[in-house]
Amino acid sequence: MLQKEYDLAKSSRDEKISQVLCLGLMSDGWTNVNGEGVVNFIVGTPEPVFHFALSPKDGKEDSDFYSNNMIKVMKETDFNKYLLIVADNAKVMKSTFVKVRKQFPHIFNVGCAAHVLNLLAKDLLKLEFLKKISKAAVEVVKIKRKCNVLAEFRIHQESHYGENAVSLKLPNPTRFAGAALLLHSLQSNKAALKQTEISENRTWLCLRRSQLTLLKRILEECVKFTGLVKTYHQRNHCA
Repeated sequence: MLQKEYDLAKSSRDEKISQVLCLGLMSDGWTNVNGEGVVNFIVGTPEPVFHFALSPKDGKEDSDFYSNNMIKVMKETDFNKYLLIVADNAKVMKSTFVKVRKQFPHIFNVGCAAHVLNLLAKDLLKLEFLKKISKAAVEVVKIKRKCNVLAEFRIHQESHYGENAVSLKLPNPTRFAGAALLLHSLQSNKAALKQTEISENRTWLCLRRSQLTLLKRILEECVKFTGLVKTYHQRNHCA
């Protein structure tokens, strides 16, 4: 059964690749649940088509590892169709591209735009005032870990927003819009959060006084940065 599914997926991939005149090659690394580094190699048709994934031997993701496998992908498909390689902007990629172009000089290489935006967002969050706001926002969103507070919040959230309610979001360090989505989720729940704070059930008494102060401050600061949040939110949906 597994072999049959594999053969069907491989046949579908080969068919998509054979139908186009120009191809691109992309690579991206991630970490699995066992803490092992895995690198995906994707063929752009321009629809992305998964080719294979590998775990580097001895954990070495060096230029030889990347260049050898990129060349392998192109030879297994049709290297004459390849025009572009896209990868992140890590230092190792510069020497990788040099090695690939020695065999295929017609191929161009570019850095991943999403990775650039992610680096830019991280640099912005190093600014002291943005760092404080982001940290305070995270503390507020952590109410999701307090069952009694969360239950009270959801009652007010349903009352204020109904089906249009936006969930509270913690930032994802691998996504450039993480901080913006965090702030957007707080701004979208401003009324429900305030109502929870003053609720007669007084469930917020389980929070530290400092956290209540953070809640008030972040709700005030969110208003000031609405423009920034909307810009990043729009970019996230366009990426």
